[in-house]
Amino acid sequence: MRVPIRTSKWATAARRFAGIALPLVVVSIFFHRAGAMPTVAFELVAAVGTLLAALAVIAALVAFVHLWISGHKGWGKAVTGLVFGALCLVPAGVLAADFLRYPIVDEVTTSPLDPPPLLSGVAAAPPGPAAAARLAVLFPNLQSRHYPLAPPTVFGLVAAIVRDEGWQVLREDPPDDSGQGGQVNVLATSLFGFREEVSIRLNPTDAGTGVAVRSVSLSALHEPGANATRVAGFLAELDARITAAQQHPAGAEPVPAPLPAPPPARTGKR
Repeated sequence: MRVPIRTSKWATAARRFAGIALPLVVVSIFFHRAGAMPTVAFELVAAVGTLLAALAVIAALVAFVHLWISGHKGWGKAVTGLVFGALCLVPAGVLAADFLRYPIVDEVTTSPLDPPPLLSGVAAAPPGPAAAARLAVLFPNLQSRHYPLAPPTVFGLVAAIVRDEGWQVLREDPPDDSGQGGQVNVLATSLFGFREEVSIRLNPTDAGTGVAVRSVSLSALHEPGANATRVAGFLAELDARITAAQQHPAGAEPVPAPLPAPPPARTGKR
């Protein structure tokens, strides 16, 4: 009598859970980044997808044990459920790691006493003393800058960085002859589609231009560290471009490198 070989129900469940979780997680992140899904809906859909992905991984692990003991079919379904379930858990893992690494703050600014103005009107609270101390350790360059260059030159470099980052410009006031240094407000999108407003203010000084930056999360749930990482990255890039502008001023002709000396003529006979 031939004994039929059954397919493990755990393996089938693992693949089904993963098959539902994958589109929920991937599509929700895609639509949230594109602005086609509200943050509240994204959080709900992503949470359901993450839960199903966790169930897929658990079911796959149980299926491996069951298949090894019983000899039933379903190894391919169990592997599929494990792989896709684990992939769907990566975003949640990244967020969890950020929550452990960075302090939870809604606002980061290089000028706490006089932060650059916002256009969104969000009432963000500055970080407390403990969170500010952690940010100072993790991001030591979160400080306002003073450059020995004129405001129009610095403003041009700031505008170039904004374009290169792909940020959406909300306001752009270049420096004028009345002594105003300039202001730029942009809308930036984090890795998982959360929005932050970044405000960049330029103040003319006796020695050049002062730059203050502020980044504020526009939703209650956001990526920890996104504001600080964005401000620190922007300032590092601006420092590099300011240094390049000082080394190679506009209109200066680059000095060509000297040509290599020709090899000495060979006078001996062969």
